[in-house]
Amino acid sequence: GIGYGLLDSGNLELDSTQVFETYVNFGLGEYFSLTLDVQYMHDDYVDSNDGPKGWIMGLRGVTEF
Repeated sequence: GIGYGLLDSGNLELDSTQVFETYVNFGLGEYFSLTLDVQYMHDDYVDSNDGPKGWIMGLRGVTEF
C-alpha cells in the first residue's frame, strides 16, 4: 500500500507535517504474516521551514492461531 498525509497547523509552533508511507505484507504460511513499512516525514515550523525530517522504518510480525 501507499499513503500520503498533510497535517496543517498542528499547534502554535508547527505550520505543517507531511508524511509519505509505503508498506508490503507477506503471508508466511497459514498462521504468520510479516509487514515491512517505510515512512518519510517532514515538519515545517512557523518561524522556519527547516524542521525535522527523516526516514522511519518498521517491521511487524503477526501470529494468528
